[in-house]
Amino acid sequence: VTTYHSMEDARHAEEAFMRVFRDRETPHDLPEVRISPANLKDGKLWAVKLVVLCGFASTNSEARRLIAQGAVSIDGEKLQDPNAEIDICAGAILRVGRRRFAKLLLES
Repeated sequence: VTTYHSMEDARHAEEAFMRVFRDRETPHDLPEVRISPANLKDGKLWAVKLVVLCGFASTNSEARRLIAQGAVSIDGEKLQDPNAEIDICAGAILRVGRRRFAKLLLES
């Protein structure tokens, strides 16, 4: 990193890397995904559709497989059932695998 950036930038990059990958914490700069009210039914969304809407799976089958394998969690709670209806609240953190995160926002 110091080849192209300052020593301070390199230190910040190392701290961020250690926090996310070694300590398995949530990164500070999360991409935000807006969920339209048209996708919700009584404030809930099908878990598979949530993963696809966030762009972490290209098909429902892929999203089902990720959930069944235990790779999907919301606010640290793993999703086990691909057929589950998830309460969507603004600011929730969706994690798929070790490296993909999204902060959920509700459109008004």
